[in-house]
Amino acid sequence: MPNYKPMAQIALRRRVGRLYLPFLVAAAGAIALRQIADLALAAGRSIRSARLGDDVCLLPTVPSNRALILDAIAQAPASEGPPTLFAELTPAKLASAIGVRGVLRCALAIALLYGRVLSARSGRRFDLLLHMRDATALALLTAFAAENPERAVWTDDHYQRWAFLLSNASRRLCIVQHGFLSSTLEFPHRFGTVEMLGVRAERFVDLFAAYFRVERWFLFQREPAAPAAVRQDILLLASSAPHIDEEIAFLTRFRAGSGLPVAVKLHPAHVYDVRKDTLLDLADIVCAKEDRPAVSVFASHSSFMELDYEGGGALTCSIARCGGGEAAAEWLLAELKALG
Repeated sequence: MPNYKPMAQIALRRRVGRLYLPFLVAAAGAIALRQIADLALAAGRSIRSARLGDDVCLLPTVPSNRALILDAIAQAPASEGPPTLFAELTPAKLASAIGVRGVLRCALAIALLYGRVLSARSGRRFDLLLHMRDATALALLTAFAAENPERAVWTDDHYQRWAFLLSNASRRLCIVQHGFLSSTLEFPHRFGTVEMLGVRAERFVDLFAAYFRVERWFLFQREPAAPAAVRQDILLLASSAPHIDEEIAFLTRFRAGSGLPVAVKLHPAHVYDVRKDTLLDLADIVCAKEDRPAVSVFASHSSFMELDYEGGGALTCSIARCGGGEAAAEWLLAELKALG
């Protein structure tokens, strides 16, 4: 399988069987056609050049994390108070900001990149062709940052491609922590500079500093979903596709020992296979991806959302810390019984 979104690849191969390889070939061709279409759209947008003014630039990795970034900005050190004007860096806005010449440079970069990809060894070619999916957007972002190195850009990306490019092209990259970090990743190239880093606890600063040169950092907290007086007596499970078997075991055991209603929130960035139906059948409520319900009990395998709910006074349970789904359910049932 190509080294591209492994969980999605596993689900795809199970679904299409022998058509898997032809599907990948078709996908690579479709991605190339998309590059042409994206560049044509960017060229059309660039004709009507439009600067972003004094707006603070936002680059959320998923739409639901926009609120997270705004929460952090409101708590960041500032001499003149928090800003009020924000512009999300969509490809259309980036194309308008860099103009016709900027888009033409991006088109040349894409052409050169395809030359490099097609000359790669065969074992890596499919990997790289699939990673080209958003190459136009990345090129536009890099061109914008290179032309506007003094403009602050806030993102919740930790150490993916967006953060790598911005940390090397911009002098004012600001990162907001959205989850846990790994301390064991090895990258072939050094990341650049983060001007401002927002973390949930001081212990995470050194983890970011292992990848970036961090100039300043601050602590921020998320507002609880709701005051304790209006929290509902519901168990919310924040799901993660790689751990779905443990989640199913957890809910199966929990439901056998408690009548507390169960809500399930699927991870908005994960691709689920058929086991998703089994998990959702165990739920009384299925949350939308943007929902952040106010509940009295929160559970997950190892979601960073646990810190939000713990800070709001909810009882929280980690399947990872408990050693598995059934063990976590037993622990939670005992805690609920003790609370009466």
